[in-house]
Amino acid sequence: MRLTFKYPVYPTNTQEQTLLAWFDHLCDLQDSARNNRKHAYETEGRFVTQSEQQALLTVARAKYDDFRAVPQDFQVSILKRVDKAFDNFRRRCKEGAEKKGYPRFKMRVRSLTWCLRKHKLKTGERVRQNPIIETDFRHNRLKVPKLGEIKIRMHRPLVGDPKEVTLVKKASGWYANITCEIPETPKVEPKRCTQHTLKGGLRPSWRAVGYHPR
Repeated sequence: MRLTFKYPVYPTNTQEQTLLAWFDHLCDLQDSARNNRKHAYETEGRFVTQSEQQALLTVARAKYDDFRAVPQDFQVSILKRVDKAFDNFRRRCKEGAEKKGYPRFKMRVRSLTWCLRKHKLKTGERVRQNPIIETDFRHNRLKVPKLGEIKIRMHRPLVGDPKEVTLVKKASGWYANITCEIPETPKVEPKRCTQHTLKGGLRPSWRAVGYHPR
């Protein structure tokens, strides 16, 4: 089971400008990926897969500086988002839904996501990297690829194994959504109230509530 924790973050002015520039790049990438799938289906009658678009992304990163300036994990997450949108569109078409919901062009992107990878310790154990650097001050630090550390206000601790991080820009400020994997907990079935439990002392007192039966 996955659980997402939301925390406010406070990037500096320089970091905020960099994040906004990355948003513009990811928006163009998302629209290009959508157009690539649309053109391939209209001209060749085939569906473009996510692996094919990731191969094109590898070529673009080797050729263009603006692609290399953005962390690859952010770009891969955008391609996953486009692939999921087209999968849902084809599923709705097969189900005969009234509204098919063809993926649209995006005017802006207001979030970026990256997955936390595992690394191998000297003992041979593979553990996932911790995105949080704890400090003795009010704000901890969130590690962002190619950006450095951003102040984060953690009003409650993380629970479980962190899997991915999403930075979101809203009107009220910047936020970090950290998704953690937690073990499944058994469901507790509520016990029904029986006549025996009522006789054991759980029966309400009518006189206490002001009711006097005649």
